[in-house]
Amino acid sequence: MREWGLTLGSAIAATVEQALNRSLGLDPVSHEALRKLLEEPFLIRLEPPGLELWLTADHRTLHVQQHCALEPALTLTGSPLAFAAAALGDPHVFRDERVKAVGDVSLAHHFQRLLQQMEPDWEASLAKAVGGVPAHFIARRVRQSLRWSREARQTLSRNVEEYLHEESRTLPARGEAEAFFEDVDNLRLDTDRLAARLDLLSRPRAEPPEYSASGKQP
Repeated sequence: MREWGLTLGSAIAATVEQALNRSLGLDPVSHEALRKLLEEPFLIRLEPPGLELWLTADHRTLHVQQHCALEPALTLTGSPLAFAAAALGDPHVFRDERVKAVGDVSLAHHFQRLLQQMEPDWEASLAKAVGGVPAHFIARRVRQSLRWSREARQTLSRNVEEYLHEESRTLPARGEAEAFFEDVDNLRLDTDRLAARLDLLSRPRAEPPEYSASGKQP
């Protein structure tokens, strides 16, 4: 089991390292940005299968290793599918805690944006580790799983919203809410008009002028 874990970890580390370095070779700006971002190492924990990958960088290349003696500036923990979603630009993986970040979370978002700009060819790098046919099969299954996961979350969100509005009555239906807010606006206008009238009535009236017996003002 230990040997299997080391073999799998080595294959994943090699795939990630090759894909990132190939993209960095075509994008010097991203290379410099990633080098600065990784001045302190990042630790990626894949759960399952319980693998750790350390990301470091020097002036020439990025390194993905299974061991590192330094303290990580950022630790990211999640399933392989969650990390695949993050690498493909899913903006909700950190908010939904599918990938949990410990450390400076802004580094995680910056790292994700860099990955989107670089657009690594994960399938080509995976093919070097496991062969073309298995790599294509794995990449296709990952894309299908991500698409299903995204559609499932959207369906769940719609169902929860519909339940809260229509079934449990925890929230009013949209039509009821709109009618209520319209009534509130009308009430506010009526209240303002009434306040203006009361203010006008409360003002002291000017006394009529007094006249003498001759009909002239004194």
